[in-house]
Amino acid sequence: MRKEIGSFIEANGLWDPATKTIFIKRSQLRSIEDYGGTLLHETVYAISGASDVSRDFETKLTELLGKICGKLIKE
Repeated sequence: MRKEIGSFIEANGLWDPATKTIFIKRSQLRSIEDYGGTLLHETVYAISGASDVSRDFETKLTELLGKICGKLIKE
């Protein structure tokens, strides 16, 4: 995995727009919460086209989480 911007820590996930592929670090598969969180995080990059640590990204992530919560509560 690539290092996080400005640190030596490996990213937990990565959206590669060139190949339209989401990569998730194997350690994230240990729990559904870690895997799901990383998958949603990278999915927002894919659907929003926003850059890392941007207001556009935060807005789209909030919208997606709201939709998920709405569906869970209705069930």
